[in-house]
Amino acid sequence: MKPVKNADSFGQRLKSRRAAIGISQAKLAATKELNTTHGMIGRYERDEVKPTLEVLQALSKALDTSVAYLVGESNYQPNSELQKLMADILAFPEKEQSELLQTIGKLVKSTKFDLVA
Repeated sequence: MKPVKNADSFGQRLKSRRAAIGISQAKLAATKELNTTHGMIGRYERDEVKPTLEVLQALSKALDTSVAYLVGESNYQPNSELQKLMADILAFPEKEQSELLQTIGKLVKSTKFDLVA
């Protein structure tokens, strides 16, 4: 059976994400999460082999993305600025979190309205 070669294949998503963050196959392979060879990363990217669940989780961590993205179940890519902001919000007491989320919700709604109008 020939490997899958489409834009939504695991290999294409892996290669695209690796390129988006600007690291080589060798550098990805050498990360502490993976500790594999660049040849194996290449085989994953060409859809010649599929990683184990443990390797898939390590790849997602090393590439700062989700397993769901890599396997094609989601198109969501994390935004590090947004994640930092959410971490800051979650550090506030519950009452302040609630107030901030309400304010953000109102801002999002008004922005959506402005974009549609």
